Amino acid sequence: MVKCKCGALNPDDAKYCQKCGASLNKQIKSTENKETNPALTTILVLVVLVILSYVAFTVFQGIL
Repeated sequence: MVKCKCGALNPDDAKYCQKCGASLNKQIKSTENKETNPALTTILVLVVLVILSYVAFTVFQGIL
């Protein structure tokens, strides 16, 4: 699918937007099929967990 600047999704072989009529020859392919890197996702999750663990530890250390 090709996403037009107006936001409409059009078939890959379309030359013009079905909604607004704009030319699609320079439009960017839709990101609906974009895959994320699993390693990057894992690293981000681990970083968030480490930060949350640190915050929880420092907060509860002051309470106990």
